[in-house]
Amino acid sequence: MTRIACAALAFALIASACGDSGGTEGGDGFSAAEQALSEAIRDSILEDAEPGDPFGTQEATCIGDEAVKQFGIDGLLELGITTESPDPGDAFDGATDEQVDTVIDVTLGCVDFAKAFVEAAAGGISEESAQCLGDGLENEGLLRPLVKAGFQDEEFDLADDPDSAERFFALIVECLSAEELVRLGEQS
Repeated sequence: MTRIACAALAFALIASACGDSGGTEGGDGFSAAEQALSEAIRDSILEDAEPGDPFGTQEATCIGDEAVKQFGIDGLLELGITTESPDPGDAFDGATDEQVDTVIDVTLGCVDFAKAFVEAAAGGISEESAQCLGDGLENEGLLRPLVKAGFQDEEFDLADDPDSAERFFALIVECLSAEELVRLGEQS
């Protein structure tokens, strides 16, 4: 997933942690303005998505809806997200830790990153190995920091967290066959 897509997704999600605005209800219980903002966020995510990104229509719709539910129109406006400018851009830099956590929660709730990992990795390793790694990243608590690093346009450096590095490498050894480990070593 590209960092631009992560940042756009992150900002769309940040919007989902700040409250609710009322009004005439449209689909999904949203006012017409809320529905328009949700759709604008969805469209912005889909526009920025690149091949291999885990953001299809269903995921982007979920993120747009959850952003509006969590942050409300006023919260999204505070972050600079409007129907005319639904791409969060630099707004993520000004987000609070709580808003960032909400964005990550929404993203993890809407996007099956383990499945996306399996689809991305399946070309170089077996589907079984990829599924093991995808599930392991989630079960070991490694997926959240990976997603957070992507949102904050940072590299997830295992050297900064020896415990995570140990769990990550244990997963690789557990999930990959000897042949896949050799192939991985040759690609490095």
